[in-house]
Amino acid sequence: MKKYLSLVIVLMFCVSSFVFAEEFNTYKSPLFNFVISYPQTWEMKQISGIIAFLSPLEDKDDKFQENVNVVVEDISGKQLSSEQYAKAADDAWLKYDSKLRVIDFQKTNLNGKDAFYTIAEDDKLKYKQYKFVKNNTAYVLTYTSELDKFNKFLTTADTIIKSFEIK
Repeated sequence: MKKYLSLVIVLMFCVSSFVFAEEFNTYKSPLFNFVISYPQTWEMKQISGIIAFLSPLEDKDDKFQENVNVVVEDISGKQLSSEQYAKAADDAWLKYDSKLRVIDFQKTNLNGKDAFYTIAEDDKLKYKQYKFVKNNTAYVLTYTSELDKFNKFLTTADTIIKSFEIK
């Protein structure tokens, strides 16, 4: 039992050392007034109002870049709490993607804000999506990966998402 516990502690230290040893860039959104940090090895793209951070391809056969994206939505006049927004967004997501399965839905804290996260998957991809509302604005931060690579990039994705701050 002691050997097992020691091995777990060593592995946790190695994983956290790897994530924190990586250099990060900071993206500042002048339009939506937020900042978020992402690994220097990742690429930042802005596509139709969505800010996306894409992992590097792992090799020549890699056809999907795991990513974290940020979507900001003005919900003025709707008077929704973070929980109401999160549930409505998940309902819409499930209607849009008939193959989507929700694995987990929980309340959490994201940099001092009440938020909700959903873990879901379809036949090819797995998602971890955080949602919260502040000042009539909904913020959605989504990590997307291939099913078999979800855990490999999860620590980095969570580090990116947890760096998100509204200024």
